[in-house]
Amino acid sequence: MSPRDKVNAWLRELTPSGSSLFALDEHGLCLLADEQETVLAIQIPENSTEVYLHSKIAPPPQENSGDLLSDLLKANYLCLETRGTTLAMDQDGNIVLCYTVPVEGLDFTGFGNLLGEFLETRDHWVQRLSQPPSGKRDKPTNTEVLISATDIRV
Repeated sequence: MSPRDKVNAWLRELTPSGSSLFALDEHGLCLLADEQETVLAIQIPENSTEVYLHSKIAPPPQENSGDLLSDLLKANYLCLETRGTTLAMDQDGNIVLCYTVPVEGLDFTGFGNLLGEFLETRDHWVQRLSQPPSGKRDKPTNTEVLISATDIRV
């Protein structure tokens, strides 16, 4: 079974009763919208073995948005603040959340979990970016230094 066939089978299983059938189109793209009309794109390009998830989370930044763009790049560092996803800009300048994973390592449950976690992360970033900037964020207070550079011996 091809990666597109697998994902199509999983999308059919995820389709709520009474809804139009979820499926990839002839270009390998499925667009799903939630109640707020935020769109999740599920895509498998032709001959690809990976599934791509992406969703617009904010419109193009206004002028003088250097602080915002710097914050987004810092959030991408090691993907810690993005839960493994990537923040990027699409060709129209919109801020998007993206994730890519091989289809081969997934099953129906894994695919469903992947979508759920991606949507949770997307919703977090939509909310975070919709709030007015509150200035520089303080470092988290729940961190503790467990080791320092002077403790490392070779």
